[in-house]
Amino acid sequence: MAASLWVCLGRRWLQLRKEVAAILTHIVVCLKQVPDVSDMRMDPKTHTVVRSGAATIVNPDDQYALELALECKDRWGAKVTAVTMGPDGAERAVRYALRQGADAGVHLCDRAFSGADTLVTSLVLARVVHKLAGAAPVDVVVCGDKAVDGDTAQVGPGLAARLNCALVRQVTGVQAIEADQSALLVERKTRDRYQRVLVPLPCLLTVVPGRLEVRYAALPHLVRAARAKVPRLSAQDLGFSPQQVGLAGSATRVRKVSTVSFPTRVGQEVDSTEQGLREAAITLQTWASGSGQKEAGADGRS
Repeated sequence: MAASLWVCLGRRWLQLRKEVAAILTHIVVCLKQVPDVSDMRMDPKTHTVVRSGAATIVNPDDQYALELALECKDRWGAKVTAVTMGPDGAERAVRYALRQGADAGVHLCDRAFSGADTLVTSLVLARVVHKLAGAAPVDVVVCGDKAVDGDTAQVGPGLAARLNCALVRQVTGVQAIEADQSALLVERKTRDRYQRVLVPLPCLLTVVPGRLEVRYAALPHLVRAARAKVPRLSAQDLGFSPQQVGLAGSATRVRKVSTVSFPTRVGQEVDSTEQGLREAAITLQTWASGSGQKEAGADGRS
């Protein structure tokens, strides 16, 4: 009697696991390997970020985007595929995703992709998402809201437009999925509050730090990521000519890049006595009046 009860419970648990696994099919996460801001340099000729030889990290917002995708996988059983575009070193972003728990990864690596602006980047990513959807329909595409090397926040919206799917920006978590699997209830961060938004599937979410906490990698994932062979796709594999992608296909050009240096201001210690504070007030008044006269003289007014 007890044995048959356990068998029935086991079969029901497997059935529920299959039902959960069928809720979401496939999530694609777009990751970017970016230069460490402390080691970022610009090419004086092309006015683009120098990526070769620079210390790199996985873009911080993209780490939270991956975490959101993995939480959806834990709850609803979706397959998670990581995608990155960049030179040889960008493969580290895919391996990072595999260490965290992603199921697969793709590295878009071709010299022709070099110098791509946000318009071309979204075009290439849209093509690879369509390619991945041929094997398993893609329910959700997840990106970081912006990258620290460009700070444009344009790739996510541009990709959503090319995929013709719903877009929600600055997402901090997924709360629930509709019973008929037609929409997600997501939480997004605004300037002074959080909102809950019901977004139809398929959709694209750009993610920001907030309520998510990036997990520690588990040992089995570490081993699998170390052994994995990351597939690469070139421009030709995606049906592009060299003139359609990279710097050649980009609609924007950076004409000039300037390094801005701020003057160093030397502080002055002030005694906390009444006399010291009075002297500090006189010094500030003198400085303020002097600055005001300089500004008036620059404008040609008195």
